[in-house]
Amino acid sequence: MQSHAQELVKLPAPLNTDDKDEILPVINQTGDILMFTRVAAKDYERVLLVNGENLFDQDEKLAESILRDIYTDLGESKNIHPSNSVFNQDILEARIQGGNPVSVNHPAYPLNNALPNSVLATISDQDTYIVNNIYYRSGGMDEGISMVRKGSNGHWTFPQPIKVEDLKTASSGFSMCSNRDGSVFIFSLDRKDSKGETDLYVSFKQSDGSYSKPYQIKNWVNTMYRETNPTLSKDGRTLFFSSNRVGSQGMDIYYSKRTSESWMEWTSPEKLEHPVNSVGDESQPQFDETNGYLYFSSNRAGSMDIYKYPFGIDEEIRIDLSGLVTELHSGRPLKAMVRVEVEEKGFARTIAVNSSGKFLVDIPIGQRVRFTAEKHGYFSSTREVYIGQSYDETKVLSLGLSKVKLEKGTENQVFFEQSSLEIIDQASAAFKVEDFIKQMKKNPRMILVVEGHTDNMGQWTNLLNLSKDRAKLVRGMLIEAGANPIRIQIAAYGADRPIASNETEKSRSKNRRVTFTIKENK
Repeated sequence: MQSHAQELVKLPAPLNTDDKDEILPVINQTGDILMFTRVAAKDYERVLLVNGENLFDQDEKLAESILRDIYTDLGESKNIHPSNSVFNQDILEARIQGGNPVSVNHPAYPLNNALPNSVLATISDQDTYIVNNIYYRSGGMDEGISMVRKGSNGHWTFPQPIKVEDLKTASSGFSMCSNRDGSVFIFSLDRKDSKGETDLYVSFKQSDGSYSKPYQIKNWVNTMYRETNPTLSKDGRTLFFSSNRVGSQGMDIYYSKRTSESWMEWTSPEKLEHPVNSVGDESQPQFDETNGYLYFSSNRAGSMDIYKYPFGIDEEIRIDLSGLVTELHSGRPLKAMVRVEVEEKGFARTIAVNSSGKFLVDIPIGQRVRFTAEKHGYFSSTREVYIGQSYDETKVLSLGLSKVKLEKGTENQVFFEQSSLEIIDQASAAFKVEDFIKQMKKNPRMILVVEGHTDNMGQWTNLLNLSKDRAKLVRGMLIEAGANPIRIQIAAYGADRPIASNETEKSRSKNRRVTFTIKENK
């Protein structure tokens, strides 16, 4: 972690104001746009929809009265005029050059309305952001998050809800961040299993484009105090957040390093020193790697304002690689799973690709990377690519899948008891084996890879051996049923490729399995 012997700077007007709070800075991927929220400004966006009609256009006093009631329901004191409420929050857009704001724009509806508005995070597309709340075109809002995009014409799209399973918090609101390609969210939530006021949780993107329920980070990142406002470096290895844990002066900014490919394993957090942290409250850190600044909010001078400080961390150089999974002969995009492996780095991850067939992954340069696309009913497709300094990021890596003529109903998983070779449903497993035998007879080019998996309950070596034994067991069943041994391969992954969380027995049971991957014998 590197800082520079330069002065902390409070960003000048028109970004910061003397009497209003400026909070929640979010810098885009290219470092030239800083989105932020201004609180209790009199020029808030006067759009309050009721049955699809803007009440402010019909009766401004009635609209303000209803808005006052809405803010009161959210927790505001009674009889506070909407323009003075802490729930009067509008998003502003600052254009940045060299870390300095050169202009500030106040976007209109639909990015802003008279309800609370704030940008929470950005993802790889520099004009795509995640905003707080779910909004309805007819009017009103619910708790949750939505995605917005700024078009080439400068207009913003209407917020589209992002589905996150069981996204609940007992706190009045939540904060979050996303990794570079939008496959992982980190939330700050107050839930039943939280250690303190709010803890940090991880949610993973699923094959249908939704996100898993949030899983609590179990190690020392969370405390009995408050952890909030997470943000990630571009390579996803450094986590910044705010906390009032022991050793803090109010809310202070901390950072932690990810120690493996797991999003649950982090180093013990360290507090950033003066002048970033002060006797006031510092929160909402945002690391701008393009210009080398850490942006954050602080009330050290009275109201909350946005500051910047020259800052740097040692990071891997990575690029964004775009890919497309299609049906080989028709070119039709396919929903699939793509496995990305960088052997020298010990890096492996699986990406759930939606029906658009498109995926985006950040890759360290100077590495040979293997991409494998898999979809039930198709031969898998593998490509190896060397990612050098001069790799063209505009290229789209194409993975074409050739369809296997499988009968309807063929299933590709066999489940096991805990730490055992005992198959849970022997009859079902035998049926699946017979089904695959039929398919192999109909598809003479079909090679079947039997892959063994486990949950995480045990030592790594033992789990790897158990997964191998499970794969061997099922391979033996296939050979006994008449399969040609040459066409049956095995692979063992231990606990390295879970399809569900290992947090509960119910979810762990989904990981104790053997799966079948179809390859083509060319």
